[in-house]
Amino acid sequence: MTNDVKKIKRSINGIDNQDWNTAKLETLAGYYDKAYEIYFRCFINDVYELYNSATRAMQFDYPAEYAKLVEIYKKRLDTLKGEYSIGFEKYDTVEKIREMIFRG
Repeated sequence: MTNDVKKIKRSINGIDNQDWNTAKLETLAGYYDKAYEIYFRCFINDVYELYNSATRAMQFDYPAEYAKLVEIYKKRLDTLKGEYSIGFEKYDTVEKIREMIFRG
């Protein structure tokens, strides 16, 4: 579990995720729609990583880790000019993620 959490933190901080840098460059260039799409894909990837960690480890606190993730992405979306948002409530429990993944 510890390695999973470290991997997620590195991804969130942009160490392992080149897309973060690309989104920052798109924002700098004024391409906010492109930056939003990249941030959204990164968010979905990070949610999936949290979900995997939560399903593998009994002691993993999904709500607490998810809350940290949401704060990071809210700050990133605030850098974009316009009304960009992610429906964070759709992904706030392991059960909701499981339902979305295994729906079809």
